[in-house]
Amino acid sequence: MVITSIALLGSTCLILTILSAIIKDRHSLLGIMLSALTSAFLLVFAMIASNLSNSLNALSLFIMIGLALYMGSRLIESSKVENTNMQNIVSGLFKILALVAFAFAIFSLNVVNIFATIGGVLISAGIGLVLLATNRNQAKSSDFITFIIFAAIGLMIGFAVGNILDSQNIISAILLLLSSLLFLAGQISQYLIINETSRHVATTIIMNAAMIMLVVAIFLY
Repeated sequence: MVITSIALLGSTCLILTILSAIIKDRHSLLGIMLSALTSAFLLVFAMIASNLSNSLNALSLFIMIGLALYMGSRLIESSKVENTNMQNIVSGLFKILALVAFAFAIFSLNVVNIFATIGGVLISAGIGLVLLATNRNQAKSSDFITFIIFAAIGLMIGFAVGNILDSQNIISAILLLLSSLLFLAGQISQYLIINETSRHVATTIIMNAAMIMLVVAIFLY
């Protein structure tokens, strides 16, 4: 029964993800409502998963904090404002805080490999630098924010790899690593996909899939 509940909750999050991704005008009232509802449901999903698994710990708390911050980032992105540069900066700051919260969630498993951590940050940050140098479609004012986002994702990957190498719960460790890699893939897709609509659909689905994996990791921990 518990597994069925988690499956239904996960499926609902996925359906909401697809709806919020394919809507034509994400800045419309419906688009903002769908984005907010999807993020809010992910947060509720995390709370229920934590309750069902009786695992209210640092992992679940930091993931829930990260989901709330990511919800703020998306609401700012969806809002119609005149100063888009400031919008990108503020949204990026919320996203950085969310990713750092996710990184702390992974770190809380207390299995840290310093070489994996440094390697993850350097590789992800390096990818970010290459994309920033070769793609000038993004606003220059948010270049530093984007670089920090890539570095924060690298921190997640590094911590997750350390958990894979020495973990007492390999299933959760694998899910955390896959989620981190999806965050990286979603961030990269913002630069590799030229069409704005396709980019929005791809990044929304990839990022939400990453967060769903984080929530499932709570349940299986």
